[in-house]
Amino acid sequence: MREPLRTISSFSKLALDEYSAGQNDNIDDFLHIVHKGAARMDKLVKSILEYSTNGLSTSSMSLFSTNDVLSEVLDMLDQSIKEKKVIVKFDDMPVIYADRLQILQLFQNLITNSIKFSASTTSPVIHIHAIQKDKFVEFHVKDNGIGIAKRYHKEIFLPFKRFHSRSEGSMYGIGLSLCKKIVENHGGLISMSSQENVGTNFKFLLPTHAIV
Repeated sequence: MREPLRTISSFSKLALDEYSAGQNDNIDDFLHIVHKGAARMDKLVKSILEYSTNGLSTSSMSLFSTNDVLSEVLDMLDQSIKEKKVIVKFDDMPVIYADRLQILQLFQNLITNSIKFSASTTSPVIHIHAIQKDKFVEFHVKDNGIGIAKRYHKEIFLPFKRFHSRSEGSMYGIGLSLCKKIVENHGGLISMSSQENVGTNFKFLLPTHAIV
């Protein structure tokens, strides 16, 4: 499915690069629409693939510090953080027993959403902290962004849902659905509380050692 999309995207981009801009504004616009549409479709197909193949292998489980994972995620998102002037704070994080790559993806998705939907009227702040809960750790990823309307709260973890307009960089894909799947793969639960123009808090449980 992705191969024909690559062809459409590549040739529409080639046409944009080769075509003398300004000769026909309509053609320029049409080519941009085709190129952007193919890119969006490719992203959705990739998301479906990630979602369908994301499983948990016991051989990939290990003990590791979430401090290290968060530092790695923040390095990857450094440009976005600087562009939006976001302050990201996290307490001393615990050691957990999990699939490191999946947990990295989990935090990356949640922090990316917080950056993406930060409010323009306040200084964006993301605070991450953890609370020990018997054999699990309860993590919180909290922001002071634009929030999510209450009518969407029950659908937040469903795939391919839109909760904001395109101009706001709509939540459209499987990022949060994948977060839910990752947490549940590890025997935990994830939930969300949010208030419009106040912010959002994602809360989830991850194990500190092998769950028998």
